[in-house]
Amino acid sequence: MRNGQLVLVSCKLRRGAFSGERVFQLPMAVVRDDYIGIAPVAHCLDQHRLPLGRDQPPGEVEIDGFVEAFLIANGSAEARIELPDGEAISVPIVQVAYQREPDPRSNYVPVRS
Repeated sequence: MRNGQLVLVSCKLRRGAFSGERVFQLPMAVVRDDYIGIAPVAHCLDQHRLPLGRDQPPGEVEIDGFVEAFLIANGSAEARIELPDGEAISVPIVQVAYQREPDPRSNYVPVRS
């Protein structure tokens, strides 16, 4: 579905089984359990919103960070997002407080009136 706005969702990050993936964990809005998924490292950022390096996080360390997602819908207390692993879940709206900065290489060209 790639129709939503690209957002950053705060989560916990740790290394995955392969060098190009990271495991993310975030709370869901409807159930009390956390959602745990796998995302390509290119879709994960550290707590300063910088792309993760090849060796981040080190070893078995879990860090605070962000995973990219598409915002499908939002309400007063929760947001529906599509994650890099293809799942669509509802999360507390406070998890989606950070939006990704617009890409400066965008193809947008202003038109004069």
